[in-house]
Amino acid sequence: KSLKGEKFERISEGISYLEHDTEQKLSVGEIATLCNVSEIYFRKIFKEYTGFAPSQYIQEVRINMAKELLTNTSRSIKEIAFELGYENKDYFFTAFRKVSGMTPAGYRKMTRGEGD
Repeated sequence: KSLKGEKFERISEGISYLEHDTEQKLSVGEIATLCNVSEIYFRKIFKEYTGFAPSQYIQEVRINMAKELLTNTSRSIKEIAFELGYENKDYFFTAFRKVSGMTPAGYRKMTRGEGD
């Protein structure tokens, strides 16, 4: 989507930040402050733009990055989880399964043709 219109332009820096900060160093409130808008306004416009709440969007971005790393690197699943800001491997497994419908190991096998 393009960031057309004043309301989207006001939060474009925050959207860009969320797209690239997989470790979530800043809270949504802090990101809103960077954009000079209230957290409520940021959340509202963010959802209008992306279709997701900021936390859901972050989860999608992180899982998509995990898929890329699972497919194209030999890093362990635990290393990938920590690299993407998940402090708990079990939480990463749960989040990955919720978004992708399979476990990280299952996804890696499928994308590398290591199944059956």
